[in-house]
Amino acid sequence: MVLLRRLLSKTPFITQQKVPTMAFKTTIEHFPHPFYDGFSAEANVCFPRVIDDLIVQKLSDTIRSKPDWTTKYKNEDIKKKWIAEMEGQLKLEPDLLPLHPAEAIWKFVFEELAWYEKYAEETGFTAGPNENVLFSDSALDDDFRKSLKKSVYEKLEDVPEDSKDWHPGSDNQVLDLVHPSLYPLQYGKTLVVTEKGYEVSKMIVTKEIPKYTHYYGKDFLSENYQWLPSIFHVSKENGEYDVNIQSYINNLDPVKYGSLYPLISSVFAKAIPGLNLLLTHLSNLERLRVDYPRFDYMQYRLVYDKEFNSKLEALEGSDDYNWEEYERIFEGREGHIDKSKFPLDFKTPVFEKKVDLADFGDLKVITKLANIHLTPEKPSYPGGSWHVEGTVNEDIVATVLYYYDSENIGESKLSFRNATVEPKYEQGDDITVKRIFGLNDEDRLTRYLGSVDCIENRLLIFPNVYQHHVEPFELVDKTKPGHRKILCFFLVDPNNKHTFATDKVPPQQQNLLGDKITSFLGKETSSKLPTEILDLIANKVQYTISLDEAKKVREKLMEERTPEEEDEYGGSNVYTSLFSLCEH
Repeated sequence: MVLLRRLLSKTPFITQQKVPTMAFKTTIEHFPHPFYDGFSAEANVCFPRVIDDLIVQKLSDTIRSKPDWTTKYKNEDIKKKWIAEMEGQLKLEPDLLPLHPAEAIWKFVFEELAWYEKYAEETGFTAGPNENVLFSDSALDDDFRKSLKKSVYEKLEDVPEDSKDWHPGSDNQVLDLVHPSLYPLQYGKTLVVTEKGYEVSKMIVTKEIPKYTHYYGKDFLSENYQWLPSIFHVSKENGEYDVNIQSYINNLDPVKYGSLYPLISSVFAKAIPGLNLLLTHLSNLERLRVDYPRFDYMQYRLVYDKEFNSKLEALEGSDDYNWEEYERIFEGREGHIDKSKFPLDFKTPVFEKKVDLADFGDLKVITKLANIHLTPEKPSYPGGSWHVEGTVNEDIVATVLYYYDSENIGESKLSFRNATVEPKYEQGDDITVKRIFGLNDEDRLTRYLGSVDCIENRLLIFPNVYQHHVEPFELVDKTKPGHRKILCFFLVDPNNKHTFATDKVPPQQQNLLGDKITSFLGKETSSKLPTEILDLIANKVQYTISLDEAKKVREKLMEERTPEEEDEYGGSNVYTSLFSLCEH
């Protein structure tokens, strides 16, 4: 243990401060993440949407996916052409039309397009399917991109074939350069720095957490593993952000690969304005294009007009109650929905609560570098599964992706969807629920949002409450190889004080300890010792593990985190749960 302490004293980016056990309490303020029991509306981004809202989003996203849309939407002839071309999109199903006329829908669409354009000009970030998915193609210049590409290749990619770490189950198409699933923190095994010295990490989940408020479902809580974030210190001067990485990036030795650290921090610094926008949006009440009455089950008549309600009230107040007449009137309720209760008037969004990550100072950030490689023998990538990042343990609230290199790759998209809470309705009222929200009995309570093109030099930011998945793509020229390379950041909730980071966890890589033993003893002394002796010393230090053992741990972690298959009943996965019309 004395040798261990002396070795760690020479390890960069390790501070000896008090570290708490992992615990979750209801008093912590937090940004939305996807692991609330029942996906409570408290998560703030999951209200059901009115049909008109869904149609507007679809039309808006279609237009904003067109080249040079910011110029074209102002041209009256082009607008008329678009309206004619997209007439078929003015409905969710063949018989499911919007509540409002087409003219009102298109008026809203074009007013919103003007806001999206202005917002991008003011912020430097363009909205994807909605303003919670943001991207910039100019945040980082091409010279920087080339520098990052060159450095990563020289430091991490240009290695012998048998040293390459192909992601398990990827058919040798996904190459992991830096991945958090390798050498994660293991509860009960991994050492952490405390005020007493070095202790084995522990995880505690408080039993006092109320089940229906801030309850963290156990299906999403790991009792075994946690990805390890680094400490990124954020400062701001004259409107410009600076990021200093203050603890090592897991699986990226700061001594051997130190030249990559400033490049990585520069990318994150350029993402901060976009992260500020996203977290600002998430801190405010979700923007609904079409607002609607928030009624409980006993106030369902708020959606109907006065004529309808007056007739029902007259029957209910009559001494001679006519049930058949009541049923006849009630069956005609679809024609009496009060559209004034669902106004379609564009209002410029106002985000009163502002977020600036510089106010937090130290952030916990998980870093990943990975490539997708295609060859003439394997010319296509099948795409990924729908997923969110991490578990309750990591408390990830946002993802940043930087596509810094793409070669001979065809159209590639990242798609998004969101879970929604069940709307409130009168028991058995299938007509109104379908007419207002477009929901049929047994529909999934999942809203497809749209997709974003994954193009070179794009910096993309999105919340972890949105599931995402990579769409299939393939080589352009199938006689030549191709690749796509990304740098990825997972932002832990800035309010989180309980997720272990690398400022408290010594590096676990056994080969790094061997290097430090050699450095500690000196080259001359080390050269006189048999390799077996040096390996024996490293093996005796219990906090380190070999690469083979780390890969076995990774397999167990991946198995634990593999999402449930979507079954016909929805299962316990909130993103695949079903809407079920029931008797309340």
